[in-house]
Amino acid sequence: MLFTIPAFTVIAPGSAGLLTNKPGLHGNGQRKWFEAYRLALCLIGLLLVLSVSYLYLSYLPSQHAGVDAYDSHLRWSRFEPDWRFTTLAGMAITRTMLIIKRWASFSALDALNAGAIAYAFGLFAMLGFRSSNYMALPVQFIATLNLVVLLIWICAWLEGKVQAASMVSIEAIVASTALISIEHLGRKDFLHLISKMHSNEDSCFKTLDQMDVISQNALLQGKEINIIYSKSWFRNRGHIEALKYNRLIFYNHDIGTYTFMDRTGKGSAYAPKKGDYLLNIDTGKRFEKFGFDMTSYKKYGTTETTKATAKHIKKSNSST
Repeated sequence: MLFTIPAFTVIAPGSAGLLTNKPGLHGNGQRKWFEAYRLALCLIGLLLVLSVSYLYLSYLPSQHAGVDAYDSHLRWSRFEPDWRFTTLAGMAITRTMLIIKRWASFSALDALNAGAIAYAFGLFAMLGFRSSNYMALPVQFIATLNLVVLLIWICAWLEGKVQAASMVSIEAIVASTALISIEHLGRKDFLHLISKMHSNEDSCFKTLDQMDVISQNALLQGKEINIIYSKSWFRNRGHIEALKYNRLIFYNHDIGTYTFMDRTGKGSAYAPKKGDYLLNIDTGKRFEKFGFDMTSYKKYGTTETTKATAKHIKKSNSST
């Protein structure tokens, strides 16, 4: 969408004769028309590549396996724009009205705005849209371009008011600094997100290391190690399979079932028992969200080195 929608927004008004620097569809030769819109037509051709890729890499495998697409339950579930997206939408609507009334000319910024908004609603339809999510980065980038253009317009307007150029520069710097400071105080800035991700990853690695120590010591003592885990942010379970265990069990939050994932009994159902380890790692808040009963488990780890990870490893202390 980020490439094809801008191409459509160039071809459509240009062919209708609304762009002064592009030939219309009528009154010009086809060769001249194709030459003028060659890049846009090539970008639209990407739709064919995308369609074939989606068919063979996603749709057909999902149909064959009989499962829904990844995170399909999030479709149309959330739409959380921020002030940047609001600015982007406002600029797009304002520019569209000005172009319709012929008070402004169509530009590359208008094409990019159309692509960004279409991309945002495409995410909303497939996975839900959150401005703080990494998948919204293209939208944030184009929104930032709009902010820069808006700042340029304001500076030009101030200069037209016979203000000194140095004063306009100072006002621009103050406004930019204030904007960055306000966003930083909102705790949703880039630095905060990166710090949170680093903290979560560090906690995950510490948890895995602690679980590895626990499992190795237990196996040396001849004890059985059964590890229960659930859906996480990671697509595969290679980081868990690297641990030492007798059985690896997957708990499905959606239907409340336990399934053997490795070694003896793979694919069959499992009933939790006393001594099982529940590895609550990189699962977000799914256990709380689905009302998982933690009363039969106790936190494992009491030393200083395990305090940070104790909340992630729980040992069953009952027979159910």
